[in-house]
Amino acid sequence: MMAKDIVDITGRRNMIELKAKRYTGHSKKSISDAIQNALKKADVYHYFEIIEAQSSRTAYNRTNYQVLLAALIR
Repeated sequence: MMAKDIVDITGRRNMIELKAKRYTGHSKKSISDAIQNALKKADVYHYFEIIEAQSSRTAYNRTNYQVLLAALIR
């Protein structure tokens, strides 16, 4: 778990606890689509970090994209 400082409109700091969960996304179009597919699995998140991004090309010149990301959720 991770604690994150949040400053409210009065200037006071509030601490919220965030949990990091990992998600994978795949696409045949682009890395961006793979990221969006992974974030759809996360549903509601506050921040995300891309851990790994990769692509591969098949024998038929088809490209596959895959990402692994960590989404911080409450």
